[in-house]
Amino acid sequence: MFKKIQFLLLAFFISTLSLADVKLGLKAYDEGNYETAIYYFDKELEKADTDTLKKMFNAFLALANFYAAEPIDSDYKKTFKHAKAVIDIDYDARIHKILGHLYRLGRGTGIDYQKAVENYELSIKHKDDDGSVYQLGFMYRNGIGVEVDYEKSRKYFERGHALDNETTHF
Repeated sequence: MFKKIQFLLLAFFISTLSLADVKLGLKAYDEGNYETAIYYFDKELEKADTDTLKKMFNAFLALANFYAAEPIDSDYKKTFKHAKAVIDIDYDARIHKILGHLYRLGRGTGIDYQKAVENYELSIKHKDDDGSVYQLGFMYRNGIGVEVDYEKSRKYFERGHALDNETTHF
């Protein structure tokens, strides 16, 4: 629901800019057609003439590519580049979650478990996300990028369980 509201607000903002390709990209994204969304967002990124627009299109590209069944770059280097371009947009927990996954898996960058933990923690700073909470619980339980801390692990798993994440049982 939050994702839909956020995209409706962005769609309204974009409609005032008269960017036809962005409108098509948002429609495709909303329908789950991420490959088409990537095509349109990429076209607009090339034409963007302000930092705000560039950051917006980089965010769209990172999200669409991450969720695409067949990403535009199988090694995720473009996804990582787009996500890093908007890292200062602190309110978007999804970008930090994506970066956490990319650092943890070494996709588009080298494996860096400490940066994965940092990004997962930033992703839940403003809004709980069951995936990020689970990853933090798992990483603290197993000492991945952090010292083993069963108490923190338990707290994250309990937080995930409260979000109805069945995988976060301790």
